[in-house]
Amino acid sequence: MMKTKVLVIPLLAVTLLFNEVILAQKPLYTAPLGVQTYTFRRSIGNDPAKVLDTIKMLGFTEVEGGGGRIAPEDFKKLCDERGISIPSTGAGYRAPSGCVRCAAAGRHPESGRR
Repeated sequence: MMKTKVLVIPLLAVTLLFNEVILAQKPLYTAPLGVQTYTFRRSIGNDPAKVLDTIKMLGFTEVEGGGGRIAPEDFKKLCDERGISIPSTGAGYRAPSGCVRCAAAGRHPESGRR
């Protein structure tokens, strides 16, 4: 019992000391955090607004990808309303070779959608 007290008291003191040091430090990672909408692929097509609310609640401020079945312009509006930016997006390998603006808007020349 005495040995346990002898070990616990210094360990507790060291823990408290380092806890204050750790709390006084700046965060190690301060850049914005983002997530791919593909992570939510099963639900984003059903209710993009609700999924974006969840993404915001989780602390993410950036997304990559689109909103499933809604138009890119509508998805951007939903993101803007929540303070979520879209710094990048995915596209097929051939899509950018046709028209960069079309690929960025989710319209792929080879798919026939314009």
